[in-house]
This record gives sequence, C-alpha cells and structure tokens, in this order.
Amino acid sequence: TMDSIDHYSPPPGQPDYIVVVHNNQFFSVEVAKNDQIYSHNIIEQQLDDVFKKSSRPGAAVGMMTTLDRDSWFKSYDLMMKDQTSSQSIEKIQKSMFMLCFDQDNAGLNSVQSHIFRDDVTDRNAAYGQMLHGGGSMKNTSNRWFDKTLQFIINSNGDNGLIYEHSECDGTPVMNLVDYMLSQCDNMVEIEDQGTLSDVHATAKCLNFNVDNDVTRTIKESALKIDKLIKDLNLRSINFKDFGKNFIKSQSLSPDSFFQTAMQIAFYRVHSKMASTYESGSTRLYLLGRTETIRSTTLEAKAFAEVAFSDDVEVSKKRELLKAAIVAHKKLASEANVAQGWDRHLLGMKISAEEQLQELPKIFTSSGFVKSFFIELSTSQVPFKHPICMSFGPVNPDCYGIGYNLLSDNMLFICTTFNDSAATNLTDFIEALQLSLVQMKKILTEEI
Repeated sequence: TMDSIDHYSPPPGQPDYIVVVHNNQFFSVEVAKNDQIYSHNIIEQQLDDVFKKSSRPGAAVGMMTTLDRDSWFKSYDLMMKDQTSSQSIEKIQKSMFMLCFDQDNAGLNSVQSHIFRDDVTDRNAAYGQMLHGGGSMKNTSNRWFDKTLQFIINSNGDNGLIYEHSECDGTPVMNLVDYMLSQCDNMVEIEDQGTLSDVHATAKCLNFNVDNDVTRTIKESALKIDKLIKDLNLRSINFKDFGKNFIKSQSLSPDSFFQTAMQIAFYRVHSKMASTYESGSTRLYLLGRTETIRSTTLEAKAFAEVAFSDDVEVSKKRELLKAAIVAHKKLASEANVAQGWDRHLLGMKISAEEQLQELPKIFTSSGFVKSFFIELSTSQVPFKHPICMSFGPVNPDCYGIGYNLLSDNMLFICTTFNDSAATNLTDFIEALQLSLVQMKKILTEEI
C-alpha cells in the first residue's frame, strides 16, 4: 500500500466546507455553495458554535498523524474500518483546508532544550508553534498533518500555516500567502456584496471512536513527537545590516550572494565545505517540481579559504567572491531549466532498486553516498511580506535554513538537532552574519 494524492470537489449543489479544529476537536464548517461565498456573519456564527461545543479537550487523535508513514498507516487502516472514524477522516480529507485554533505558546521558550533561543523569543515560539505545535502538552494534537494546508491562529494572535510538502512546493503557497496578506493590507471593512446570506449552516462535529488500540497509539505517538521536538533547535534571525537592494546595486544575484555566505559560514565553523542542497524550481515544465542546486563549488571553496584572511589583498578577495557568485548563478540557472543531475540520478537509482538485484556501483560509491548526505539543506521562499518559512534538518547532522531576502533586510530561520555533535547552531548563525558583513566590506572597501 502506498500514499496517494487525491483532489476533491463537492458534488453539484453541495456546499464547500473547511475543517476547524479547537481543543483537539474537529468540525466541518460550510463556507460556500455553487461558487458563492457565505456571508461573514454565517461563517462567524459557525465558528462561535465550534468554540461552544469544544470548551473541553477531545481525544488527541491528530497526534497519530505525526508518526512515520508505516506506523501511521497501521492505525489509519484500523480507523478506516470503523464507520464513525472513517466518515470523519474522509471529511477532513475532502475539506478545502483546515483552520486550527490553538492555545497560546507560553512556556515554549523555557523548555529544557532551549528550542527557541533568540533575542526575540516570541517570534521563535511562534515559528515553532507553526512548525510542530509545541508537543503533546501544547498544540501538536490540534493538527492533521496529512492535510495539505492548515492555517493556524493561537489565542495571543500569532498566526501562520503549515503545509504538507508532497502535494506542492513553496512557490504556490508563497503566492497564496502574499495574496492573502495583500488583501488584508487593503481591507477597510468587511463587505458582504455578492455573498450568500440566506442559508442556514451549523458547524458539525466530526467524531472518532477511540478504543484501546487508538488510545495506546496516541500515547506512543506523543512520546515520539515530544522527543523529536525536544531535540530540535530553532532560531530565527532578522539581519538588518542590508538586504537585496545593496546586492543588486553590485550587479550580483541576491540568492547566489546568500548561498555563498552560507558556504563561507560553514567553512568558518567546520574547516571544510558542506554537501549542500538548495531547492530549484522546474515549474517552467508540465508537472515540474524541483531540481537540486549544488551550491558547493570550487569557486566557493577558493573564496572561503581567503574570505577572512589578512594576508590576501581586497582586490583578490573581490575577484574570488564575484567568481563564486557567478558560478552559483550558473548552476541555479541550469537547474531551473532541468539541467541539473540530482533528479536524473535519483530516477535511475529508484528504477535500479525496483528492477535489478544489485545496484550499479555508481550508487554505492563513496562520492555518490557522500554527496547525498546533505549537511546544509537550504531553500529561499521569496515572500513579498516580511515572513519566513522554516523546516527541520533532513538528517541528524544537518543545518536546515529557510530564508527570505527583502529589500533592506534578510530573514532566515535555522534548525539543527541538539544531539548532533557535528553541528553547532549558535556558531553557524554568528558565522553567517559575519560572512554577510565581510562580503559587503570586500565589495565596498576602496582598493
């Protein structure tokens, strides 16, 4: 049995609905019918009804969706054999999206692992809440992590979303968020012109039969996700010294500039270059998704070796810096028109695993294995608004870095696992900011 991606539309004449979850209790809320949106009063009345019906926490069935796919499938398969639970799961699956009303994030900054360490602790707590909910004692069970889009609002006003990556990449989600925020920026007052106001709709509770097996799985999944969250170190930075306007004034690519800075930072901390993944988009093509931009180049290494040296002239550093940025830009341009090599080799490797008894030697060679053990996993999602995307490391000894390069500042969120002896998040973040400052100095210092 394999996962599949399904798309749903309501039958003719039937309403569109979302699923709202509060206190671990799930409700279907009608929002439109025959392509006409309900008036805000009708939607608001249903949301009020949700809060009245969910004053006490329900069973934490959403917690099970944090499990690895094989473990979750076993519980999912059992629940789908129960008529009540299967109907509720199907309602969640066929909904437009989910809206999660959370508790606040108080206490998330004082946990033992110092998950959210930063000068602006509220911001880090909010990012963590959007990423994983904060654990079994907070909001993690107030989710259904299989769902593509879950919008999240907590009781102290923080809001954001989490999306399931299988269905789509960051670009369409970014466009959706930017559109929503632009609409909010221009909203003077709520108007109900062209909406349906003469319908009767009530929020309907989605029930689950929670037997001993489900209860046991909930407890097991809570232990596992709490351990994972405790091990995750997350820190967000708003770098205010400059942004992409300065980089463009130097006729350089902002993304290539930042990627080069990450290479220099990793080299400064670890005295070696990193096996690096950067997400490139192949959306130019039908069904195109991503290709890997391999940011580690000989040009980046040459610059990393001299970037902070006092024995090398500024003119030489500038030459090497620009060469590293140009080299990255070339690779990025090639990847975005499907001229990378990762997806090609991955396809051949998967085909070989399915059809051959023994893998060709290229796929077991030390170079291939090392290149696919990612130490620096990076992705730019260039929101127009001052927000940033975050994600966890892709393996135990990895830095995960999401970033957004704005006109006059840069936002980035870095994650590592605390039990990794191969990473040092504090040193890396410091080195990254120093690298950005040093690169600007090299470009502007008189020769």
